[in-house]
Amino acid sequence: MKHRTLSTASFTETAEKIKQNFLERARNGLYNPPYPGYPEVRYTSQDPSAPIPDGPWHHTNSHIRDLTDSDRQILRERSVDFDDSGTPIHPWFADMVTDPGVGVYAGPGAYWNHGPNDTGDAVAISRLGKRILLIKRSDTGAWALPGGFRNKNEHPMDAARRELAEETRLGSFIRIMSRPVLIYSGIVADKRTTASSWAHTDAVLYRPLLPWFHVRGQDDADGAKWFKIDELPEEFFGSHRILVELAKAYVRKEIDSRDAQQKTD
Repeated sequence: MKHRTLSTASFTETAEKIKQNFLERARNGLYNPPYPGYPEVRYTSQDPSAPIPDGPWHHTNSHIRDLTDSDRQILRERSVDFDDSGTPIHPWFADMVTDPGVGVYAGPGAYWNHGPNDTGDAVAISRLGKRILLIKRSDTGAWALPGGFRNKNEHPMDAARRELAEETRLGSFIRIMSRPVLIYSGIVADKRTTASSWAHTDAVLYRPLLPWFHVRGQDDADGAKWFKIDELPEEFFGSHRILVELAKAYVRKEIDSRDAQQKTD
C-alpha cells in the first residue's frame, strides 16, 4: 500500500519526547498498580554496566522465544546492543536503572521476543478531523489506539490495518480518504517494558469516511468509541497520547492548508 512518511528527524524528536514522558510518568505512579502478572518490585542500580542479579524484579512467560545467532545479527543491524550473556539491552536502560523512581524489570515480561517487539498502531481520525477512534484495552482497561504485534514478515501498514479491523471492525468497511501516513516509527513504552524487551511501533494515520454504526470492540478490545478530538480521555495506555497529539497536529495542518488553498482558488 502506498503511503506518506513524516521525516525521520521528526521521528527522533518524537522518540525523545516519548522517553522523557515515560520516565516522568514512571516517577509519578505509572506502575501503581503494575501490569497484570508483573512483580511489585523493580531493580535499580547506580552502575548500569553491572549485571542484573536474580531477584523479585524478574518476570518471564511461557511463550518467549530464544534468540538464534541469526536473530542477534538482525538485531545488531537494527543497532540493538547486547550484554555479556547475549541478551538485548533496552536503549533507555541506563536512564531507567539508575533512576530510583523508575527502575527496571528483568526478563522478557509479557512480550513475545527479547529485544524490540514490532507492533502496528492505527490512528483513525475522521475526514473532517473532528473525531478519533480509540479502543478500551482488555488487560488494563485503559483507552488506546487500535494496534498490536506484527505477524512475521508482515508490513507495518498491513499490521495497522489488520489490527484496526480485528479490534473495531472498522477496517473491514472503511474507505480511505487519502493515502495512509506513517507518523512515527520507533520505541514506545508502557508498564510491560523490561530491561531486555520493549515495543517498537509503526503508527499509521488513516482518514476514513465514517460508517459510525460499524464500530465495536472485539478481539483484545473490550470496547471501541469515536471520541471528539478535543474531548479525549484523561489517561491513555503507554505512549499513545503522544502519538494521538502528533496525528492531531498533522491533520490540523493538512486541513488548514486545504482551507487556505480553497480560499485562493
